[in-house]
Parts: sequence; C-alpha cells; structure tokens
Amino acid sequence: MGLVVTVREAEERIAELLQRVRDGEHVVVTEDGKPIVSFVPSSVDAPQLQTAKVPGDIFARSRAFFAARGIDSTVIHVSPDFDEPLSDDFWEGKAEW
Repeated sequence: MGLVVTVREAEERIAELLQRVRDGEHVVVTEDGKPIVSFVPSSVDAPQLQTAKVPGDIFARSRAFFAARGIDSTVIHVSPDFDEPLSDDFWEGKAEW
C-alpha cells in the first residue's frame, strides 16, 4: 500500500510527500484509520489527464440563444443594499416590499 499518513501528517508534510510520490512512492492518506485518498505517480495506475473540451464560446452561444428569442440585451440591477443583513421584519414575514 505504500506510505500511510494521517490527514494531519499530510497537511504538515505535503511538500515532502509530493516529492516522495515524484520519486515513485505511493502515499495513502487516512482519516479515522480509513484510507481517503491515494497519491501515486502519474505514470503508475492513473489515467493520463486530458484537457476538458468546451464546445465553442459559451457566452457567444448564450447571446445567440437569447437573440433568437427576441432578447437582444439583458439588464441586471443589483440593489445597493444587496449584501446588507435582512431585517427581523423580513424573517418574521412582516417586511413590506
């Protein structure tokens, strides 16, 4: 199974553990005695990573979608007090709009 460390040990020794993986060693991180993640060299037991392919420009596609439905522009209004805490009246259902 390789080197086994706890989550805490992994947090404290991450640079060392990654170097050991680069050197070909397997590292298993456990939590409450159970394995939760394994680090292995990328050339061993791991599929080659591929870059995700995004079909076209998502924003251009969105604009085309809305334009085809007669929506050529979108106006977004954010209230100046957007991030202010809500009043007690709001939470009690007494707030007036």
